[in-house]
Amino acid sequence: MSRIGRLPIKIPEKVTVNAQPGLVQVEGPKGKVAQKLDREMKVTVENGQVKVDRPNDSRRSRQLHGLSRTLVANMVQGVTQGFQRSLDISGVGYKAELKGKEIHLAVGFSHPVRFPLPEGVSAEYDAKANRITVKGADKHLVGLTAAQIRKVRPPSTRRKPSAASRARRGRLKAMSESTIQKKRDLRERRKTRIRFKVSGSSQRPRLSVYRSLNHIYAQVIDDASGKTLASASTLSPELKDGKGKKRELAKEVGKLVAKKCQAAQIAAVVFDRNGFNYHGRIAAVAEGAREAGLKF
Repeated sequence: MSRIGRLPIKIPEKVTVNAQPGLVQVEGPKGKVAQKLDREMKVTVENGQVKVDRPNDSRRSRQLHGLSRTLVANMVQGVTQGFQRSLDISGVGYKAELKGKEIHLAVGFSHPVRFPLPEGVSAEYDAKANRITVKGADKHLVGLTAAQIRKVRPPSTRRKPSAASRARRGRLKAMSESTIQKKRDLRERRKTRIRFKVSGSSQRPRLSVYRSLNHIYAQVIDDASGKTLASASTLSPELKDGKGKKRELAKEVGKLVAKKCQAAQIAAVVFDRNGFNYHGRIAAVAEGAREAGLKF
């Protein structure tokens, strides 16, 4: 049995529930809502409770069982407590005004945008906080109305939103953090895959490159003995006072590490890009090392 679908729904006072095959109607202090359900789901009202049962244990019935129960529970909550969504308006001169069943939005256009509220949905405007609150008994309709208002002037991810849900802004932030973490994970997988194929020896050590936001580092490593034979970076004394673009400095790092390899009688190396894509500063290090006579 579904852990959610098997739970009975208590009917509060002043709330009536009418269940028919494929349709449930709920009426209470906040209004009246109706919801179509799959005809296979059996909804019964008895002893002040609503129960949802499924006909069998097929995959489809198990999927619909918890969903149907949640929809009915939302209806009961909607007619007793109601649902609401808040929209913050942010922008120079941006504001809203309620006129009857319409919201007039001044959000940067040459004219105010009139948004008619659907039946069963109301709105409040807090001029001090510049915030619109959409309220109603139907959770789906409240969320849909808030989304349509937000669509009048969608927020940009590159600047402060104009009419954005605070929860939505939180999701955007979480999304950007997850994207950064995803890129890090991809780089770690590439790095592991490359290290299985690339290995340095005393005759042909490994040239490993790593870049940060401001600097780039190169090391020549003998994996057999675990020793670093030569190294260079933009923080090296020879380049610490160097001026120029990051790509140009990266090329100088490649030339410097090649000179140190020649001093250590190392003529050839295997290049390890360390999971980074071969472009930009990573490619510049390789180009500089080749120009200085180091063979890959």
